[in-house]
Amino acid sequence: MKKIYFVLIFFLLGMVLFAEKGIEPTFSFGSIGATFFAQDSGDFDIAFTATVLDIHLFHPKSRLGFDFSPFYFKIFTDKSWQIELVNATLFHNTFSLGKHSGIGPFAGIHWLDFNENIPTLTAGLRIRYLEELRTTADGSDIMYISPLLFNYVNLDIGLAYRKDFFAFTLAFKTDLSLLPPLAFLVLAGIMGGEREKVPPPYDDL
Repeated sequence: MKKIYFVLIFFLLGMVLFAEKGIEPTFSFGSIGATFFAQDSGDFDIAFTATVLDIHLFHPKSRLGFDFSPFYFKIFTDKSWQIELVNATLFHNTFSLGKHSGIGPFAGIHWLDFNENIPTLTAGLRIRYLEELRTTADGSDIMYISPLLFNYVNLDIGLAYRKDFFAFTLAFKTDLSLLPPLAFLVLAGIMGGEREKVPPPYDDL
């Protein structure tokens, strides 16, 4: 019952923040990253993560913000996985690093997964650089202009609680749009390694 009260209060705060004048809504395509878990039992685990469509609401005057993503995927080193449909975070940019970026506390919830209907609660310190991007690649202009923002880096350091699971967590994320070039670089490296294994041709003497 306490968990339900926490969730209701959490979303109530998000609705109040959304209704407040001066809110700046932005979004990004999503994120890719990894989360490291150090459990109270002494066990360690790593989850590779991805989100699709991250929505950001930020109130510059109070520096309060609210993030929401409708799709959060995690795959662990033991090949188990989770897909969560309610992923929300309240945060405060106590120390500003830019118009949309900062360092400060956060509290989040991940819920409605396909395996177990059990919420995961998180809290800690967030370091995030989320800003516009203007660059050029192969002669083409690449621009992320508000309301579309580029998630350069997001680092969450804190604690996670899920049923009987309690752990220290370190979560790193960057923009989902980096996935295609990263995949291309990995594929090029693999293909380059395979070519080196092929013996060079020799002319018949």
